Amino acid sequence: MCGSKHLTDMLTIFAIPKPFVGHLGIIQRNAITSWKCLEPPPEIMLLGNEDGVGEIARELDLGWIPEIACTPFGTPLLGDGFRKVRALAKFPLLVYVNCDIMFTQSLIDAIRGVDHAKFLAVGRRTNIDLDTSVAPAEMRDRGFGLRLAAAGKLETPFAIDYFIFPACAELCEIPGFAVGRPGWDNWMIYNALAHRLPVIDATARITALHQNHHYQHVPMQRGMTWEGPEADHNRVLAGSRERLKFSLLDATHRFSAAGMLVATPGTLARGLRLLMARHPLLKWPLKILGLPFLLSERRQRRRAKIAGYR
Repeated sequence: MCGSKHLTDMLTIFAIPKPFVGHLGIIQRNAITSWKCLEPPPEIMLLGNEDGVGEIARELDLGWIPEIACTPFGTPLLGDGFRKVRALAKFPLLVYVNCDIMFTQSLIDAIRGVDHAKFLAVGRRTNIDLDTSVAPAEMRDRGFGLRLAAAGKLETPFAIDYFIFPACAELCEIPGFAVGRPGWDNWMIYNALAHRLPVIDATARITALHQNHHYQHVPMQRGMTWEGPEADHNRVLAGSRERLKFSLLDATHRFSAAGMLVATPGTLARGLRLLMARHPLLKWPLKILGLPFLLSERRQRRRAKIAGYR
C-alpha cells in the first residue's frame, strides 16, 4: 500500500450513529455535515439501522450498511462494522469517528503530512456546547471551527474519539467491542503498537469538535456516563488490564507546532507496559524489575488526566 500522502483524495469516513432524535439528531447531523464539507469530498458510510439513519443516508447521498451485529442489548459491535467497511469502502484510507464529532479541513491537511504506509493516527477532542443546526456555509468557513474550539475545552489524552488508518488486516480485524463503551479505544492503540506500527498524536493539527450530550442511551447504566454491562464486556474482550492503560501518551509520533511529523522519545515504562500487555505471564517479574519507572510514569499520567495540556 502506498503512503498516505497519496491517499488523501481517497478517504472513507465511517460512523455508527445513535437514533436521529432530539438533541442527538441535531449534533449528529452537524457532524456529518462537517464531513461533507471537507475538500476533496470523502466517501461517508453510516452503519446500523437506528431511527433516522437510513433517511439521513438517502437525503445526503451517503453510503449505508444497515445490517450490523449487535450485543444482546442492541448496541452495534465495532468488529463487525470494521470488517464490513473494509470490504465495501471505495478508498483504502479509513477514518472511524464517533458521530458527535465535527471535523474541520484540518483533518485533510494533517493527513497530507503523514508518509507512513501503515499507521494509526488519533487525537484529542475539544468539548463544545452546541444545541442548534449548523449550515454548510458556516462549516466551510475556517474561522468557524477555530472560534468554536477557542470557546471549548481540550480533553485529556485519555478521551479518544477518532482513528485514522489504512484498511489493513492489522487494524481492521478487531474484537466485537460494543460501540460507545470504554476500553476499545485503549485497545486500538495497544494493538497498533503490538504490531509495531506508528501511533501518531494528531492533536496539534486536527481540530475535532465534540458536541457535548447526555448518556441516557446506555443500557443498565451505572453512574452518569457509559458504565454498565457492555463496558464490563469490552474490558474482558481487551484481554488484560494492561491493554486498557494505553492512551495518546503512548504515541510514537506527533505533529510539532510547525506542523512537521516528528518521533516522540520512547520510554522504558511504555516498553515494559507493552511487554506486560503482550505477555501476561511476565507481568509480575517485569513489574518488579521496572517498578520505579512504572510508578514515575503513573504519576505523570495522573497529572495529565487531571490537567490535560497546558
